[in-house]
Amino acid sequence: MYSTYISKDDSNAIKGIAILLMLFYHLFNRVTDGVVDVWVGGQPLTKFLSGGAYPVPFFLMMSGYGLYYTKEKGRLNLGSTCKRSLKLYIHYWLVLLIFAGIGCFVAPEFYPGDAAKVIENVTAWHCTYNYETWFLLPYVVLSLLAPLIFRAMDKMPIKWSLLMALVISYGAQFVVSRYVATGALTQSVLVFVIVVAGLLFDFVIGAAMAKYAFAHQREDGGENQHPVSLSLGIILLVVLFLLRCVVRLPWDAFYTFLLIFVFLNMKRIGWIEGILRALGKKSMVMWMVHTYFSIYLFHDFIYSFKYPVLIYMVLIAISYGVATILEIVCKPIAKRIR
Repeated sequence: MYSTYISKDDSNAIKGIAILLMLFYHLFNRVTDGVVDVWVGGQPLTKFLSGGAYPVPFFLMMSGYGLYYTKEKGRLNLGSTCKRSLKLYIHYWLVLLIFAGIGCFVAPEFYPGDAAKVIENVTAWHCTYNYETWFLLPYVVLSLLAPLIFRAMDKMPIKWSLLMALVISYGAQFVVSRYVATGALTQSVLVFVIVVAGLLFDFVIGAAMAKYAFAHQREDGGENQHPVSLSLGIILLVVLFLLRCVVRLPWDAFYTFLLIFVFLNMKRIGWIEGILRALGKKSMVMWMVHTYFSIYLFHDFIYSFKYPVLIYMVLIAISYGVATILEIVCKPIAKRIR
């Protein structure tokens, strides 16, 4: 029997994988002059591989899992959710204060902008200072809606809750692709609701994994797993990865779930998992700061290392170091919240 139980260490390791994918995706999902790369099919190899590195579903599934787990332990309530959300915003505001402040000197034509622009960024309603933090407000809203979502899930079998979430999310994503991405619908409350709905399926998959884990808790440590089946899962994972690199189709959720599932049930190398856990613990702040270096403020410095491996390692090191410092600063404030 395979497991969908995710321990705290497992969760951190999976978040470590997700943040590595995120940094790779934001570094190489476009052609950048001066980067020494191998070209495949008329594009850099790194750009080709970045198609398989979309990270958002990982964080949604881990959030859905963690919040459902908290609910089962009787600790999910409005107060705890608000504290968790406020902690996120405190980190976000500190990052914004530092890097938007730097931006006033490095890119004064863009930072800080008028009062409306400042308010939009402070609330994360419209993240023009750092677009890649667009995920913050939808995540907070999903967290606040989690009790209602889980209550609905508990009234039906897992397969029906997954099917309903899939229909809602894929319907919302269709609207986004046809009307939001083309500019027919612009930033509004309606568009925000559609965007949140488009994230629902990934969130519910994570919650369903937790629900299944609670319903089928096991103590066998994995002895009943079948190597052949796991091998087939790995092969399918590789196939889906390559397909994602070639063409973007709406199977991100299935690919991400399969990767998490294989990771949970495979034998792992200790020191690699230790690195992933360390990165996972800092993944939230790394997400908030890395694009200030790779895109907005210090783009030329990061890409001056020319070779993709060096560029990637430098961004990981800088993002991790900055995240470590910022978490030390935020820790006393977080304690006050608790």
